[in-house]
Amino acid sequence: MQLTVNSRTITLCLVLIVALLTALHSAVLLTYFIIDDPSQFDFIRIIDFDYEGNIPTLFSALLLIVSAALFWVLAQLTKQKTPEHRKYWLGLSLIFLFLGIDEGTKIHEYLGDWVKP
Repeated sequence: MQLTVNSRTITLCLVLIVALLTALHSAVLLTYFIIDDPSQFDFIRIIDFDYEGNIPTLFSALLLIVSAALFWVLAQLTKQKTPEHRKYWLGLSLIFLFLGIDEGTKIHEYLGDWVKP
């Protein structure tokens, strides 16, 4: 099995997505502070980087889950050549899968509330 990835195209797509999200976030906040009427900006949470459960959070969670999938692919590819390294790739895959799920579902916030003194 051979997997060919064009890193330049992927990097360009990711940079464009981050630039678009940043531009939207900046434009909405700038407009919010100029108009200074919070009742007209209920939708700000969907773009604001300071909130959870919105488009930037979804993007972060998807990046982490795709990274987990790529680590799993690496584990499968190293099964034949260097089987002793396979467990490290699988470990990274599980860690990134948990991080992606945590980012999307806010597990860390619930645990933080639970262990608060």
